Amino acid sequence: MEEQDSKTGKSPLRLLLQGGAFVAGWLVTHLSYRRVLRQEVEELRSELRQQMRRLTELEMALSRAAGKTTDMAASVEPACALPVPDTGDEITPERMAVIAAVVTAFLGRKVRIHQARLVNPEVVSPWAQQGRVFVQASHALSRH
Repeated sequence: MEEQDSKTGKSPLRLLLQGGAFVAGWLVTHLSYRRVLRQEVEELRSELRQQMRRLTELEMALSRAAGKTTDMAASVEPACALPVPDTGDEITPERMAVIAAVVTAFLGRKVRIHQARLVNPEVVSPWAQQGRVFVQASHALSRH
């Protein structure tokens, strides 16, 4: 029969075995989390490499298209140029659609924009700017 401690009522061998089991459990958990973390990091790196390749392809295509565009623009007479519309303080529906698409892509869910205004940075008061910062910071923009 094992000798028991008078205070705890447990034998030192039993305490040693429980401590060893705890350490072994912690070690197994730690190693499994490290393995899962390595897999996640490798998946993220692979995804990043794919996105970088795609971005490089798009940049090359854009530069080729820009080169063609400048060649075509040089051949067209300046009198045929379309006038640039002056939007003033108005945001066109096309711009609203682009803003909504960008926010939707960023958040990963459909959004509806209720109001948008152009702000002239030369006229903005510090109080108004701080108010906008406060309002924007109060929104819960969690990304899923």
